[in-house]
Order: sequence, then structure tokens, then C-alpha cells
Amino acid sequence: MKPINTDTIDWFNTQATAVNDLVSKIGLFTAYFKDQPVTDLDGYAGYLIRSKPASENEGGIHSGKDILDSLVLIG
Repeated sequence: MKPINTDTIDWFNTQATAVNDLVSKIGLFTAYFKDQPVTDLDGYAGYLIRSKPASENEGGIHSGKDILDSLVLIG
């Protein structure tokens, strides 16, 4: 499968910026209580994707450098 190259529109402080070099990181969350998973999926509780321009050296949602993202699979 070949990646699809598209620009992303980043909205920050009411300013729109086109971004075409995103790097994304996915984090998986698990939930345990007393060393036992609390979900039916062996503790899996969700995910979070953060993206930022490849040219950006700083990071973090709180600083406005990262973008909260969502996962879309196109087959």
C-alpha cells in the first residue's frame, strides 16, 4: 500500500497553516487495577495520536507545537 500525501490544515489561535511534512506518534493506553486488566481487551483502553511538522524541534500539545490527530485507515 502506497502512502497518500496530503496537506493538513493546522488551526492554532484562529490561524490556519498548511502542513505537508507531519510526523505522527501513536500511544496506546491500558487500564489496570491491582495488577489486573480492567477491560475486556486485556487492559486496552484507547489511543492518542500526536503529530507535528518534521521541521519542528520542540514538541508538546501544551506548547501548541503538536497536533492532536485521529487515525483513518484507507484500504
